[in-house]
Amino acid sequence: TTPETRVFVRGNEFTNNTLNGVEFTSNDSSVLYTEVIGNLMSGNAANGVSVTTNNGSFFGSPVLSAGDIGYPSIIDSNQITDNGDAGILLTNNDLSSLVVDITSIEAAMHPNLYDRTLISGNVDGIRVEHNGGSIVGDFALTSIRIGTAFAFPDPDVFEVEITENTNNAIGVNINPGSAGVFNLNVSDTLLRGGRAIGVLADPGIAITHDSSFTVATVVVGADISDAAGPYGLPRGPVRDPVGGVFDNIPYARAGDVITDFAGDGIDVVYRNSDSTGSELNLRLFDSIIGQSAFGLNTGDGLNIDVNNAGGFD
Repeated sequence: TTPETRVFVRGNEFTNNTLNGVEFTSNDSSVLYTEVIGNLMSGNAANGVSVTTNNGSFFGSPVLSAGDIGYPSIIDSNQITDNGDAGILLTNNDLSSLVVDITSIEAAMHPNLYDRTLISGNVDGIRVEHNGGSIVGDFALTSIRIGTAFAFPDPDVFEVEITENTNNAIGVNINPGSAGVFNLNVSDTLLRGGRAIGVLADPGIAITHDSSFTVATVVVGADISDAAGPYGLPRGPVRDPVGGVFDNIPYARAGDVITDFAGDGIDVVYRNSDSTGSELNLRLFDSIIGQSAFGLNTGDGLNIDVNNAGGFD
């Protein structure tokens, strides 16, 4: 299906606006495909980038079946700093589809751009809200990919840096809400807090799953997205000398560093008050969570708090 609207935003400065730097909203059955590449979003009163899908719309290509991830919209090689709320806010409402890659592929291919994606000095680095349907069988899809396994093969250079956001705020804050499918990959990413010694505060990655009918998969430190992707490249593994397979899905190892947070490295809260089959699947590979050249975390490396019916894998 050809997207109805294509928006290309490249090489601009969106600074000191009274709301968002860039805002995208899709409604009804509309399809919105975007490439936001090599821009500066700084000092805006709300978010650096805000995306909202409503009423069965699509951000990225349409999802044609339950097994189809779709073609992602691109937020690539931007500098998103010192905004009043999140660096990037992604909100998927109703029975919509929100498919986004937050990468630095363009920086690797075109050195005249910013050298990588930097998200710094905001309240949260990236916040994702999934608010799908309300009954079994409702299908809403949120699929977010942060970093890849192939843009920056040098293990000492991170593709995405989410660093020193304000008030010890969360690096990646995700809330897989009502019915549907939620997928998040974080690979080749540095998440660095601004630790306040002796003060327990927000974690590097926060996963709060307290709703019914949602199957959520979170992968940290590996790239397993295998749908078609931008720039003529597959969205999934293309460079992986020491990869592997789980659940019959190949993955490319590209570990993260989660450090210098005043709370936990990764904090998981899973609540499901009934037996509707809601699931949270967490995969963690090849990452450093804690002591690094930048510091350490004040709380736990990984904290998992599970209660009530449901499944946790």
